Amino acid sequence: MRSDDRRCRGYTEPGGSDFCMAKVSGIPAGGDSGGPVMSVGRHGTEVLLGVFDGSDRQRTAEAGEIAQQLAWIRSVIRR
Repeated sequence: MRSDDRRCRGYTEPGGSDFCMAKVSGIPAGGDSGGPVMSVGRHGTEVLLGVFDGSDRQRTAEAGEIAQQLAWIRSVIRR
């Protein structure tokens, strides 16, 4: 959803989650925090967009954007 969507109010503020998502066929709930937010990119490849960090358990979920953490991720991953 767009950050100015009223359903995202409170999720995308400074110091809060980076983006929110609307329910399509299910919604993350307790125990899902830290799980991946995936999408399908070009040529059908899976793309990691973020990490779940909360939801209202009914209609919307929130996540931290993975792009903001890439430098740290690369610094700790063994290649």
